[in-house]
This record gives sequence, C-alpha cells and structure tokens, in this order.
Amino acid sequence: MEEDTGLNSLSSDDEVTACRYKRPDSEHVIHEARELQMMFHTFCEEEKINIENVETRLVSLIDCIERVDKRKYYFMIYHRDANPKKAMRISELKEMGLYCYWILKLRPFWITGGRDTDANCINERFVIYLMKCALKIHSIPIDSLEGKYKKELLYSLRYRDFTKETFLLLLDQYSSSYK
Repeated sequence: MEEDTGLNSLSSDDEVTACRYKRPDSEHVIHEARELQMMFHTFCEEEKINIENVETRLVSLIDCIERVDKRKYYFMIYHRDANPKKAMRISELKEMGLYCYWILKLRPFWITGGRDTDANCINERFVIYLMKCALKIHSIPIDSLEGKYKKELLYSLRYRDFTKETFLLLLDQYSSSYK
C-alpha cells in the first residue's frame, strides 16, 4: 500500500508551500533513536564491548535522524518520476547508507572507560555493522564485508572522506549485484 505524502494532489499554488520541510514529530524521532540504540547495544554485545563504558550523545543521534529525514524529504520532492505529482521513495538500503554517513560525521557514540584499542573507531565499526544488517535483511551475502576488506573499509571510514552519495552507491552496488 502506497503511503500518501500529500504531494499527489497538489495544485501549482500549493507546491511552494508543500515543499517546505517540516521536522518529524518527537514520537518518530524517539522511536528511531530507540531503534538505533537497540542496534548499537546488539552491536556491542556481538563485538564484546562493555556497554557500561559506552556513552551516546543523544543530541548527535537525534541530529542524525533529522538529517536522514530531510534527505528522504528531498528525494520525495525533487526526484519525482515521470508523473510530477507522484513522490519518489528512498529504498531501505539508501536510508541505511544515510544513517551510516551521518553516524560517521556526527559521531554519536564513544567509549569512556578502559583502554579499548578500538575506542577511537567505535562509530566506524558500528557503521560496518549497520551495513551488514541492511544487507542481511535483503538476503544479500555479506561475506565481502569480512576479513581483509573489513579492515580496509574500517581504515577508509576512519581516515578517508566519504560523501552521502558514496554510501548510497556502496549499498546500492551490493543490492544490484545480487538481484
């Protein structure tokens, strides 16, 4: 069932007003923040990271959620198909790519206690975990995100510049390879 965006019935006078972005309601933001925190806790358990030594900058996490929402809105408005009144939807993989980008950029997680050698790359490791989760949901093999490639990707995420579009293409490449 297609979700009504309110854009399908716009007249030209309404279009300018409808294109103004409205922040998501607080319930949506809280729900998304809880989902991300639950995924982060699962990640910590799997990676054997002591959760008591990990803190979350809630402001940064909420900022990630709102920035992804803005980009989804951008796709809805500016990437319409042949029918200009029909809004485009962003795929789940692309949405996860946006979360990966903003988590790397805003760095909402950090390790406070202990001498964990991976403390400085907790966000990068979590991004790889999110990528794996997104690919698993779509039954896409994740073998290529292990071993040497995982180490190279971790290094690249930490020390190289990635754009939003890089993540969108990276995850999209995996999905198109296995269709």
